[in-house]
Amino acid sequence: MQMMIENKPDTGDVLTSKDGERIPLHVDKKRSRGFCNVAVDSDRTGWYLIPVEFGLKCIVQTEDPAFMPAWTKAAKGETHFISSVRVLRRSLSGTSLIVRVLE
Repeated sequence: MQMMIENKPDTGDVLTSKDGERIPLHVDKKRSRGFCNVAVDSDRTGWYLIPVEFGLKCIVQTEDPAFMPAWTKAAKGETHFISSVRVLRRSLSGTSLIVRVLE
C-alpha cells in the first residue's frame, strides 16, 4: 500500500473509475473550479476515480471545456458526470492533481 501512495498518478496518466461507472464532477462555486477525487482501490490495483469526496483531489480548471456544462448544471441543482480524466500536472503543493476531463 505504501508503494501505491508514494506512486501517485503523474503527468499524462489517464484515470477512470474502476467499474467504468460515471462519477460526479463537483463544482466549487467559491473558487470557480470543478473537482473529482481519486483513491487507491481496496484491492490495491491502482488509482481510480471515486464518487465521494475522499482521497486525492483532481482539480478541473475553468479553461477545460467540460467545466462549463458542469457549472451550468450546478446552477440548476443538477450534477454533471464524467468517466475519465488526464493528469496535466500536480499542484504546486503536491496535495492535488490538475486534470483535463476526457469524457
